[in-house]
Amino acid sequence: MCPQNAHRHGKRMVKLQHDNNKQYKVTLPKALIDAKGWKKGDEIKIELDAQGSLVLKRVLLKEELHS
Repeated sequence: MCPQNAHRHGKRMVKLQHDNNKQYKVTLPKALIDAKGWKKGDEIKIELDAQGSLVLKRVLLKEELHS
């Protein structure tokens, strides 16, 4: 499903959390994960776009690239 359709699953506010290891964490809503078709264990690449927004992309496996 394309990102433009993510709004159908509702915009949600999430809190930035901080753990004891000085790492920051964000919990992504299940509806957004489902809309993207992501699954537990998928590798997600995090980038900043030209406007400074975070962009999340699932890393394709080698076999997905050749199908």
